[in-house]
Amino acid sequence: MKSLSLRLFLFSTFLTMLSCSHSGKNERQKELYFYRNTHQKGEDSSSYFQRVKIKKHQPTDDLLAQSDFIYNGKKHTIRLYTNYFHAPIDAGRLFYELDQLGIIYSKSTSFYDYAVLKSTNDRINKIIERSLEHIIFDPKLQVKMEMFAPKSK
Repeated sequence: MKSLSLRLFLFSTFLTMLSCSHSGKNERQKELYFYRNTHQKGEDSSSYFQRVKIKKHQPTDDLLAQSDFIYNGKKHTIRLYTNYFHAPIDAGRLFYELDQLGIIYSKSTSFYDYAVLKSTNDRINKIIERSLEHIIFDPKLQVKMEMFAPKSK
């Protein structure tokens, strides 16, 4: 009887250890990213991707503004770029890039169309959310869409 109890104990311990190591792998795999796209026809999401695939501004994009904020005792910088001045007609976009991640929010200069970076990691989503609040409330990051209106001759 003791032998059977010992076997059951060892087997349950083995299963517990196996499930713990399996959940550790899931924690690492959980940090994936995607863009939630909103447009006139509704919403959709991009496929999941790794952190290294987060979009960044292009070297030809123009820096319009930047602003710093503190979150959890750490300084972060948001930079606002645009490709409007060199993009084809109706293809201009504004890009808000967070120093550590890349582009967290972008919007069209012509259409009702925007994209927001999301993550499967709650900690990352909180910093993205705080960054979006900073974008909304910091006057340095506000853009008047009139500057992107077609110029009349």
